[in-house]
Amino acid sequence: MQRFQIIAFFAILVIFFSCSRDKLSGEGPTCADDVNYPDVRNIIQTTCAYAGCHDGANAPGNYETLEGLSPFLTDRDFRARVLEIQDMPPTYSSGPTSLTPDQLLMLNCWAEEGYPE
Repeated sequence: MQRFQIIAFFAILVIFFSCSRDKLSGEGPTCADDVNYPDVRNIIQTTCAYAGCHDGANAPGNYETLEGLSPFLTDRDFRARVLEIQDMPPTYSSGPTSLTPDQLLMLNCWAEEGYPE
């Protein structure tokens, strides 16, 4: 019985230290470079401002330009829907139905910088 307890103790230690090491090293990608509107324009135009969505015709706002998108940046609507809730683009979209991890990172970096032009 004592041998089993020793093995169990070491197994728990190995699991504990393996998990804590993963948490320390798994910080995820970061914003290494400054991101400006020209860097994200293509993402927004292909996943938000396509025909029938945020092109000024149906959905609120015209995201084809920074000027049309700006009101949604200042009231945090863009950040909430795209980066936090992540329900944009919607799954029923006739265009793209999701953002890639790289696109989300780029948009998040742009938001963290205060949406620079």
